[in-house]
Amino acid sequence: MTDEIEAKIRVRDFTALRRRIAALGGRLLGSAVETDRFFDTPGRRLMKMDCGLRLRTISRPSGSRKKEAGALLTYKGPRKADARAKVRREIQTRLADPRAIADILGMLGLRPSAVVRKHRTTYRLGRCLVELDRLPGLGRFVEIEGPSRAAVTEVRKKLGLAGPLVMESYVRMANRLKLRIAKRA
Repeated sequence: MTDEIEAKIRVRDFTALRRRIAALGGRLLGSAVETDRFFDTPGRRLMKMDCGLRLRTISRPSGSRKKEAGALLTYKGPRKADARAKVRREIQTRLADPRAIADILGMLGLRPSAVVRKHRTTYRLGRCLVELDRLPGLGRFVEIEGPSRAAVTEVRKKLGLAGPLVMESYVRMANRLKLRIAKRA
């Protein structure tokens, strides 16, 4: 088990950021569309505990060098108190058959609670991953994930990302958006 250490920042555009990553020697690792299906108990016990169980399927664009698709099952524990990064326990494994895992989770009484789809481009910059995420309806975000708070903070400063950290998960943002839309209707 390891901790996920990341900083997430909302941005308006990726153009200048891509140039900055290249100027700093960042290496493009690839782009993908990630569809995250979150599972929970009927009473949403995991969400109430600030935890998540995610089944991610990954598809690569047709012109990509690496076209293989993939799937991951991830458990995320509750966030730890930290003002400089979002830190939480993360347990993750690759999957050969995501449909079978979804069926198993259903047989265990877990139900799909949310779906989040994003377009993600990933770079390696030093010891960190820099991920540019575009989520329809939610906006654009940069996630910097690394081995320590110091490494994440250093990359954030190098990229000039001084905006406030977004501590909320994409699934919570999506749920909040759906609630606002439902209240207007």
